[in-house]
Amino acid sequence: MENTFFTSDDAVVTLKTEADKEKVLEFIAKDEWYTPYIWECFAKEIANAPLFFEQYKEQFETELPNGLKCNVPALDNSNEELMETAKDTGLMLGFPANGGIVVKPTRYTAFTSICQRAGISGSTISNMDEKPLISVLPTMEKAQWLSRGFSLHKADCKILYRDGKVSSMLSKEYEILPANETIPRFERKLREDHPDLTFSSGMFSHEYLVLDYMLNDDIMEDSFISMLSEYGVSAKTVKAGVRFSTSDVGNSCVTAAPFYDLDGARIRLGKPICLSHDKGHSIEQFIKMLNGLAMVFKENEDLVEKLGNTQIKHSGGCFLHIIDKNRSLRSGSEDLADELDAEFPAGCTAIDVFLALNKIVEVRNSRKELNPTQLINLTETIAKLLLINYTDYDHVWTDED
Repeated sequence: MENTFFTSDDAVVTLKTEADKEKVLEFIAKDEWYTPYIWECFAKEIANAPLFFEQYKEQFETELPNGLKCNVPALDNSNEELMETAKDTGLMLGFPANGGIVVKPTRYTAFTSICQRAGISGSTISNMDEKPLISVLPTMEKAQWLSRGFSLHKADCKILYRDGKVSSMLSKEYEILPANETIPRFERKLREDHPDLTFSSGMFSHEYLVLDYMLNDDIMEDSFISMLSEYGVSAKTVKAGVRFSTSDVGNSCVTAAPFYDLDGARIRLGKPICLSHDKGHSIEQFIKMLNGLAMVFKENEDLVEKLGNTQIKHSGGCFLHIIDKNRSLRSGSEDLADELDAEFPAGCTAIDVFLALNKIVEVRNSRKELNPTQLINLTETIAKLLLINYTDYDHVWTDED
């Protein structure tokens, strides 16, 4: 397909300027959403055989689940794009659109939701790689299973067609909240209380859109840096910001998450403002929820203050016991406990441990740049640690632990 936005299905676009952000919103505005009945849909195999791709470059014949045959419009995907689909999912999705039937290649982001609409789950349908004790179900049979599953469901669904492929096949309960419509209103709302708001940076993939904004609010920032200094945390610069994130493939809510940059190190704070894509939810609801953003900052700052008042005797030990309880944080944490012990040999406060936990993001990113999915999952996991009782983990770490 000519002029695709992404270089590959797993590509990540980094956004550095306002112009970059606007290009993404213009791209999202081109999304095509279709709402067929699930029973009208069917899956087709696309074999990992480039010699046969040319048959899809012109109108081609396909067999419907009821045995009837019909011609469907040609695909304008490149051979490279079709090969990517053949290797990732091996599936194309057929559905009614524009007064006829279309058959479109799928990308990896659609596979889980396709299985959900068919009511099929488990290793047999999801396994893509040959394993010692589990063989791979042939793709043609997967397509037949999925099509049969579709045929049993009378509800409608919502199919996202983006950048030449099907990105998701979501339920009728999924409420579409387009980012290109949400973000301008989000920005206007934030500027009511923070007139100097600026876009900072972002990332965009087929799974997530992440945008970071700086509030440029001297009063908030001076207050926070003053509070940190009371607990022995020195920072030359403190900047307040909000991270907007959303997913159009069913991975997450529409979210506004508060953060502070301490000398350039980003610290995500506690519980964000979230609106799910559940049926009946609207952009208007999300904008109204932003009225509570100041309170979210205040509540999180209160939690930071609580951590500042919590004395920790065993700096590295407390850190390692928290990591042991949250195994997904192990990578990137290897040297941080020793750094804590070296900096605070006589103990520290819980806020020092929390700040050390946030360094895991920086460490992982320095090894290999995190994609939006990894960044969201990692920062959300660490942000929740603002809520735990650090004294429960304040023990010496031994080799037996």
